[in-house]
Amino acid sequence: MRARWVRLMAVALAASWGALVPRAAGAPDVGGDAASVVALSVHRRAGVTSLELSNGVHVHARAMVGQPDVLISVLLAGTELRELPSERGMTGLIAASLQEPSGSWTARATPEGLVLRARCEPADLASTLRALVATLDRPELDAVRFELARAERVALAGQSSAQRQVAGAMLGLIAPGAEGALGPPTAEALAALTVERARVVAGDLAGVSAVDVAIVGQIQVQDALREARAVLGAVRARVRDRLDERRGIEREPGKDVEVVGRLPAGQVMVSVSVPAASLAALRQSRAGLIAAVLMEGELRASARQAGVDTMLVVASPLPGRVYPKLGLCVGTMLVRVEPELAQQTGRKLAASVRERLTQVAARGPEAEALKAARARVVREAHQRLGEREYWGGALPAAWFLGVHIDELGEAPEVLATLSIDEVAHEVSAWGRPGAVTTVVLWPGPAAARGRVGGGGAAGGGEGDDGGESDRVPTAEPGAGGVPRPGVSIP
Repeated sequence: MRARWVRLMAVALAASWGALVPRAAGAPDVGGDAASVVALSVHRRAGVTSLELSNGVHVHARAMVGQPDVLISVLLAGTELRELPSERGMTGLIAASLQEPSGSWTARATPEGLVLRARCEPADLASTLRALVATLDRPELDAVRFELARAERVALAGQSSAQRQVAGAMLGLIAPGAEGALGPPTAEALAALTVERARVVAGDLAGVSAVDVAIVGQIQVQDALREARAVLGAVRARVRDRLDERRGIEREPGKDVEVVGRLPAGQVMVSVSVPAASLAALRQSRAGLIAAVLMEGELRASARQAGVDTMLVVASPLPGRVYPKLGLCVGTMLVRVEPELAQQTGRKLAASVRERLTQVAARGPEAEALKAARARVVREAHQRLGEREYWGGALPAAWFLGVHIDELGEAPEVLATLSIDEVAHEVSAWGRPGAVTTVVLWPGPAAARGRVGGGGAAGGGEGDDGGESDRVPTAEPGAGGVPRPGVSIP
């Protein structure tokens, strides 16, 4: 009965906007002054209703009780993937200098693409969307803001830090030769970017990138989608492209490297990475969330066994998103040691972590540890699904990342029902040949800092919107400097 009601509602909504018009292959039909509705979908497990317009724009609406206003989040997918090799970092500069008519929109670059966001009162939804359409139709960049952002990034590109050094080493080990796509742009390359060229690129990106829009918060779904269709139907037509041919970077077999660099005396950082699933394989990726908690437990056990004082222990699941074959789970320890024992302790910890991960991979997770890890990730998933920011990020990115909308609302239930065998499958990857990569960083003289282990001293990642550099990972404190998470989907 429920399913029949959902289908009837979808038909009624579609009928109220006019007949559904199939999109012609290869050439979107804009339907005159406004694009027609190609499809309407009700994703009841996620509480989301979606419109596909004939101009290639997708709109997702979700009402959330108790929200004071409306969050509108827009993704122009794959903008960093479209950058020329000589123009890496351009998306971040465009985001930093984008100027829109009403001043209500903010912009930032993420691994998934250029994100525009605004908050408004429900009565102002149409006018706020019209400002978005104006931005997409003719993006304007502020020259002063562009110059300031470029100068800041040029200055930061030459700086180093413990995290960036570990990032460079890890990048050189897991994806040698991919620094051009994943590493940070150099100061020289950034300095060569001009606002005139950025304006051309911004116009191109606004005209060809797939556009997904999420409208979340204090809304009546039918009214919000009707307004969105009327306004967003004027956006220039585009063919939706995930740019799969540019997303094939794969992880290389693991190795070990030691880095001398920027840490205070008496500290050592040990970072370890193992393979993880693609986010598109969401059930497997969710098993990886539990596996990451188990890894964190093994890191703590190694520190206890070595008798060192831990300042930070964290394990970060980073499923393959923009690059599906580059999924990782990364664990990092920052510990205090006697300065003269830094090298010895770092090597001992790295060997201990490798050994413990291999043992767990062989025997499988213990029942009690699995129970505790599952309870933690289920609790966190429940919390995330109640956050408007989660839906504002996940809904626009789902198509680009290969995730079905209904899956976005299923995390707690799926996590609670994952079998021990499914988690053990993820953990077993830790014991495969070449699975484990370790990086050990200890303090040293400034003369020893630089390129280590095939990666740049500046680190690397899938992208960023400003941090230390356009592509310097900044998400998890001390998370080994590996690619930072973009959209986080539990």
